[in-house]
Amino acid sequence: MPKRSSARLNLNQRPEPEQQQPQPPPPETNPPISSVELEEIIAQRIVAALANVTRGGVRNEGNVRNAKMCTYKYFLNCKPKSFHGTEGIISLTRWIEKTESVFQISFCPNECKVRFAACTFADATLTWWNNQVDTMGIDDANSMQWEEMKRMIVEKYCPREEIHKLQQELWTLTLKGSEINAYTARFNDLAVMCPALVTPEYKKIERYIWGLASQIKGMVIASKPTTYDSAKRIVHQLTSTEIQLSLPNLERTSANLMGRIPYNHLRRDKEVETNYAATTAIPLQPRKYAGKLSMCTQCNRHHIGNCSWCSQCNHQHAGDCYICMKCKKKGHTASYCRSTTPTIENQGTNIGIGYDGGRACFECGEIGHIKKECPKLKRQ
Repeated sequence: MPKRSSARLNLNQRPEPEQQQPQPPPPETNPPISSVELEEIIAQRIVAALANVTRGGVRNEGNVRNAKMCTYKYFLNCKPKSFHGTEGIISLTRWIEKTESVFQISFCPNECKVRFAACTFADATLTWWNNQVDTMGIDDANSMQWEEMKRMIVEKYCPREEIHKLQQELWTLTLKGSEINAYTARFNDLAVMCPALVTPEYKKIERYIWGLASQIKGMVIASKPTTYDSAKRIVHQLTSTEIQLSLPNLERTSANLMGRIPYNHLRRDKEVETNYAATTAIPLQPRKYAGKLSMCTQCNRHHIGNCSWCSQCNHQHAGDCYICMKCKKKGHTASYCRSTTPTIENQGTNIGIGYDGGRACFECGEIGHIKKECPKLKRQ
């Protein structure tokens, strides 16, 4: 008889686990990237990161600056320019430009600009502003906007009459000599105060060239500058070249004015000295008497009558005493005068006083004659 199978289950016996099939890999969502594309992606991310860092730094710096309010001490540390009201329109323009520059670098808020700018006033301008504050009140003055305050100052110190004078000066401004730097500086100041005459820029270029010297004006026009800066650069270069070329002429002119010998004369004198060494000097013969009077044996002169001793000049002559036209002394003529300098006329007495009037005689010691003409020797 076959064995009967036991239907009792063994509870301690664990069922064999079912073999699980391996799961398939997930599908690829990103396609494969080449090395070139990878380098481009990395470069783009680096640029974006640097931009974020830069924006963050500026933002943080701005937050710190806004958190620190601009004080009057910090405003003064930026060295604003003072305005006295007596310097003229050009100085007012420079004060406005400097004050607005200080407002920008000190982060001055709008509600403090008028008060801080008013502290830069001095002398007559401070008195004028105090009168304005008394008229409108301190609260209204402090609440005023900077543009309104600037308009009041311009109306006070830039009247229409002064503007017309500056326009006339700009219209007739010319270059004096070779002072190109002074001409350019004055032109720039006038152009700031008279913008209507130099706007657009081609009018400014034409007006700047018009005041130049005729030697360089044509060359600047021929170069056809398109901007004001290029015109200034060309003018300065041409002026410097013209000055360098004219230096030799200036030296010769100054030498002539100071009494020096010019270059041509020096060369001529050198040639004369060279020729003189190869030639022999010919002595000049004295001019002979061509008249009809006989020669006197006593004085060796040609005259009428006999010679007699003159007590005034201590000489022998006929007629009146000879008067020298060089030293104004009696007894000889200018051709025999021993004086080397002309005589100075005394305006009070019209008496000739020579430079050699102090010469004394070596024989008698008296002043007025020399040993050759000494009367004591002639009497002996």
